[in-house]
Amino acid sequence: MAVEIGFLGPDVEDDVVGGLVGLVNRVYAASEEGLWRGRVDRTGLDEMAGLVRAGEIAVARVGGRIVGVVRVQRLDGET
Repeated sequence: MAVEIGFLGPDVEDDVVGGLVGLVNRVYAASEEGLWRGRVDRTGLDEMAGLVRAGEIAVARVGGRIVGVVRVQRLDGET
């Protein structure tokens, strides 16, 4: 199956945002296992919703299912 990549629009449903939060936190928890004591979440619903509204969240989909997420942030006019 082909991977489709694109930015999310501001009208994305709350359950999609919640799924993104879960995905990001699970991936960081797995990759940083043993580095921190207890659970350290990297993002939450409010932060992720704000990033989606700002047009900074792109997702990868396979068969319509989100399998990856990345933040793309413009720092200035050239960066």
